[in-house]
Amino acid sequence: MIAIRRVSGISMMPTLNQGNLVIALRTKKYQVGDIIIFTHNSLDIIKRITSISGDSFQVIGDNPKHSTDSRNFGSINRPDIIGRVIWPINKNKENYENFSTT
Repeated sequence: MIAIRRVSGISMMPTLNQGNLVIALRTKKYQVGDIIIFTHNSLDIIKRITSISGDSFQVIGDNPKHSTDSRNFGSINRPDIIGRVIWPINKNKENYENFSTT
C-alpha cells in the first residue's frame, strides 16, 4: 500500500517541514531510524522510530521540544503503522539533502 500525506506542524523539522508532501510504503520490516506514518487517536502522525520491541515501536519527532510522541502516549503497535516514509515531495530540493531513503 502507498500513502501520500502532507506534513502538518513542526515536530519533524528540520527533516520534514510543514506543508511537505511525503510518500509512505507499507512494508514488513521497520527499523530504528525509519520515519513512519501511523494512526493514533484517529489521526495520521509522522514520527521517527527510536526503538522496537517485538511489535511495539517507540517514536519521537525530530524536533522533540515541539513533538507529541511516545514520551506522551507510549508505544505504537505494528497494525497502526500505515507505512515507512520513502520520499518527501517538495519543490525546494534543499529539503532533500539530509533525508535518507534507506
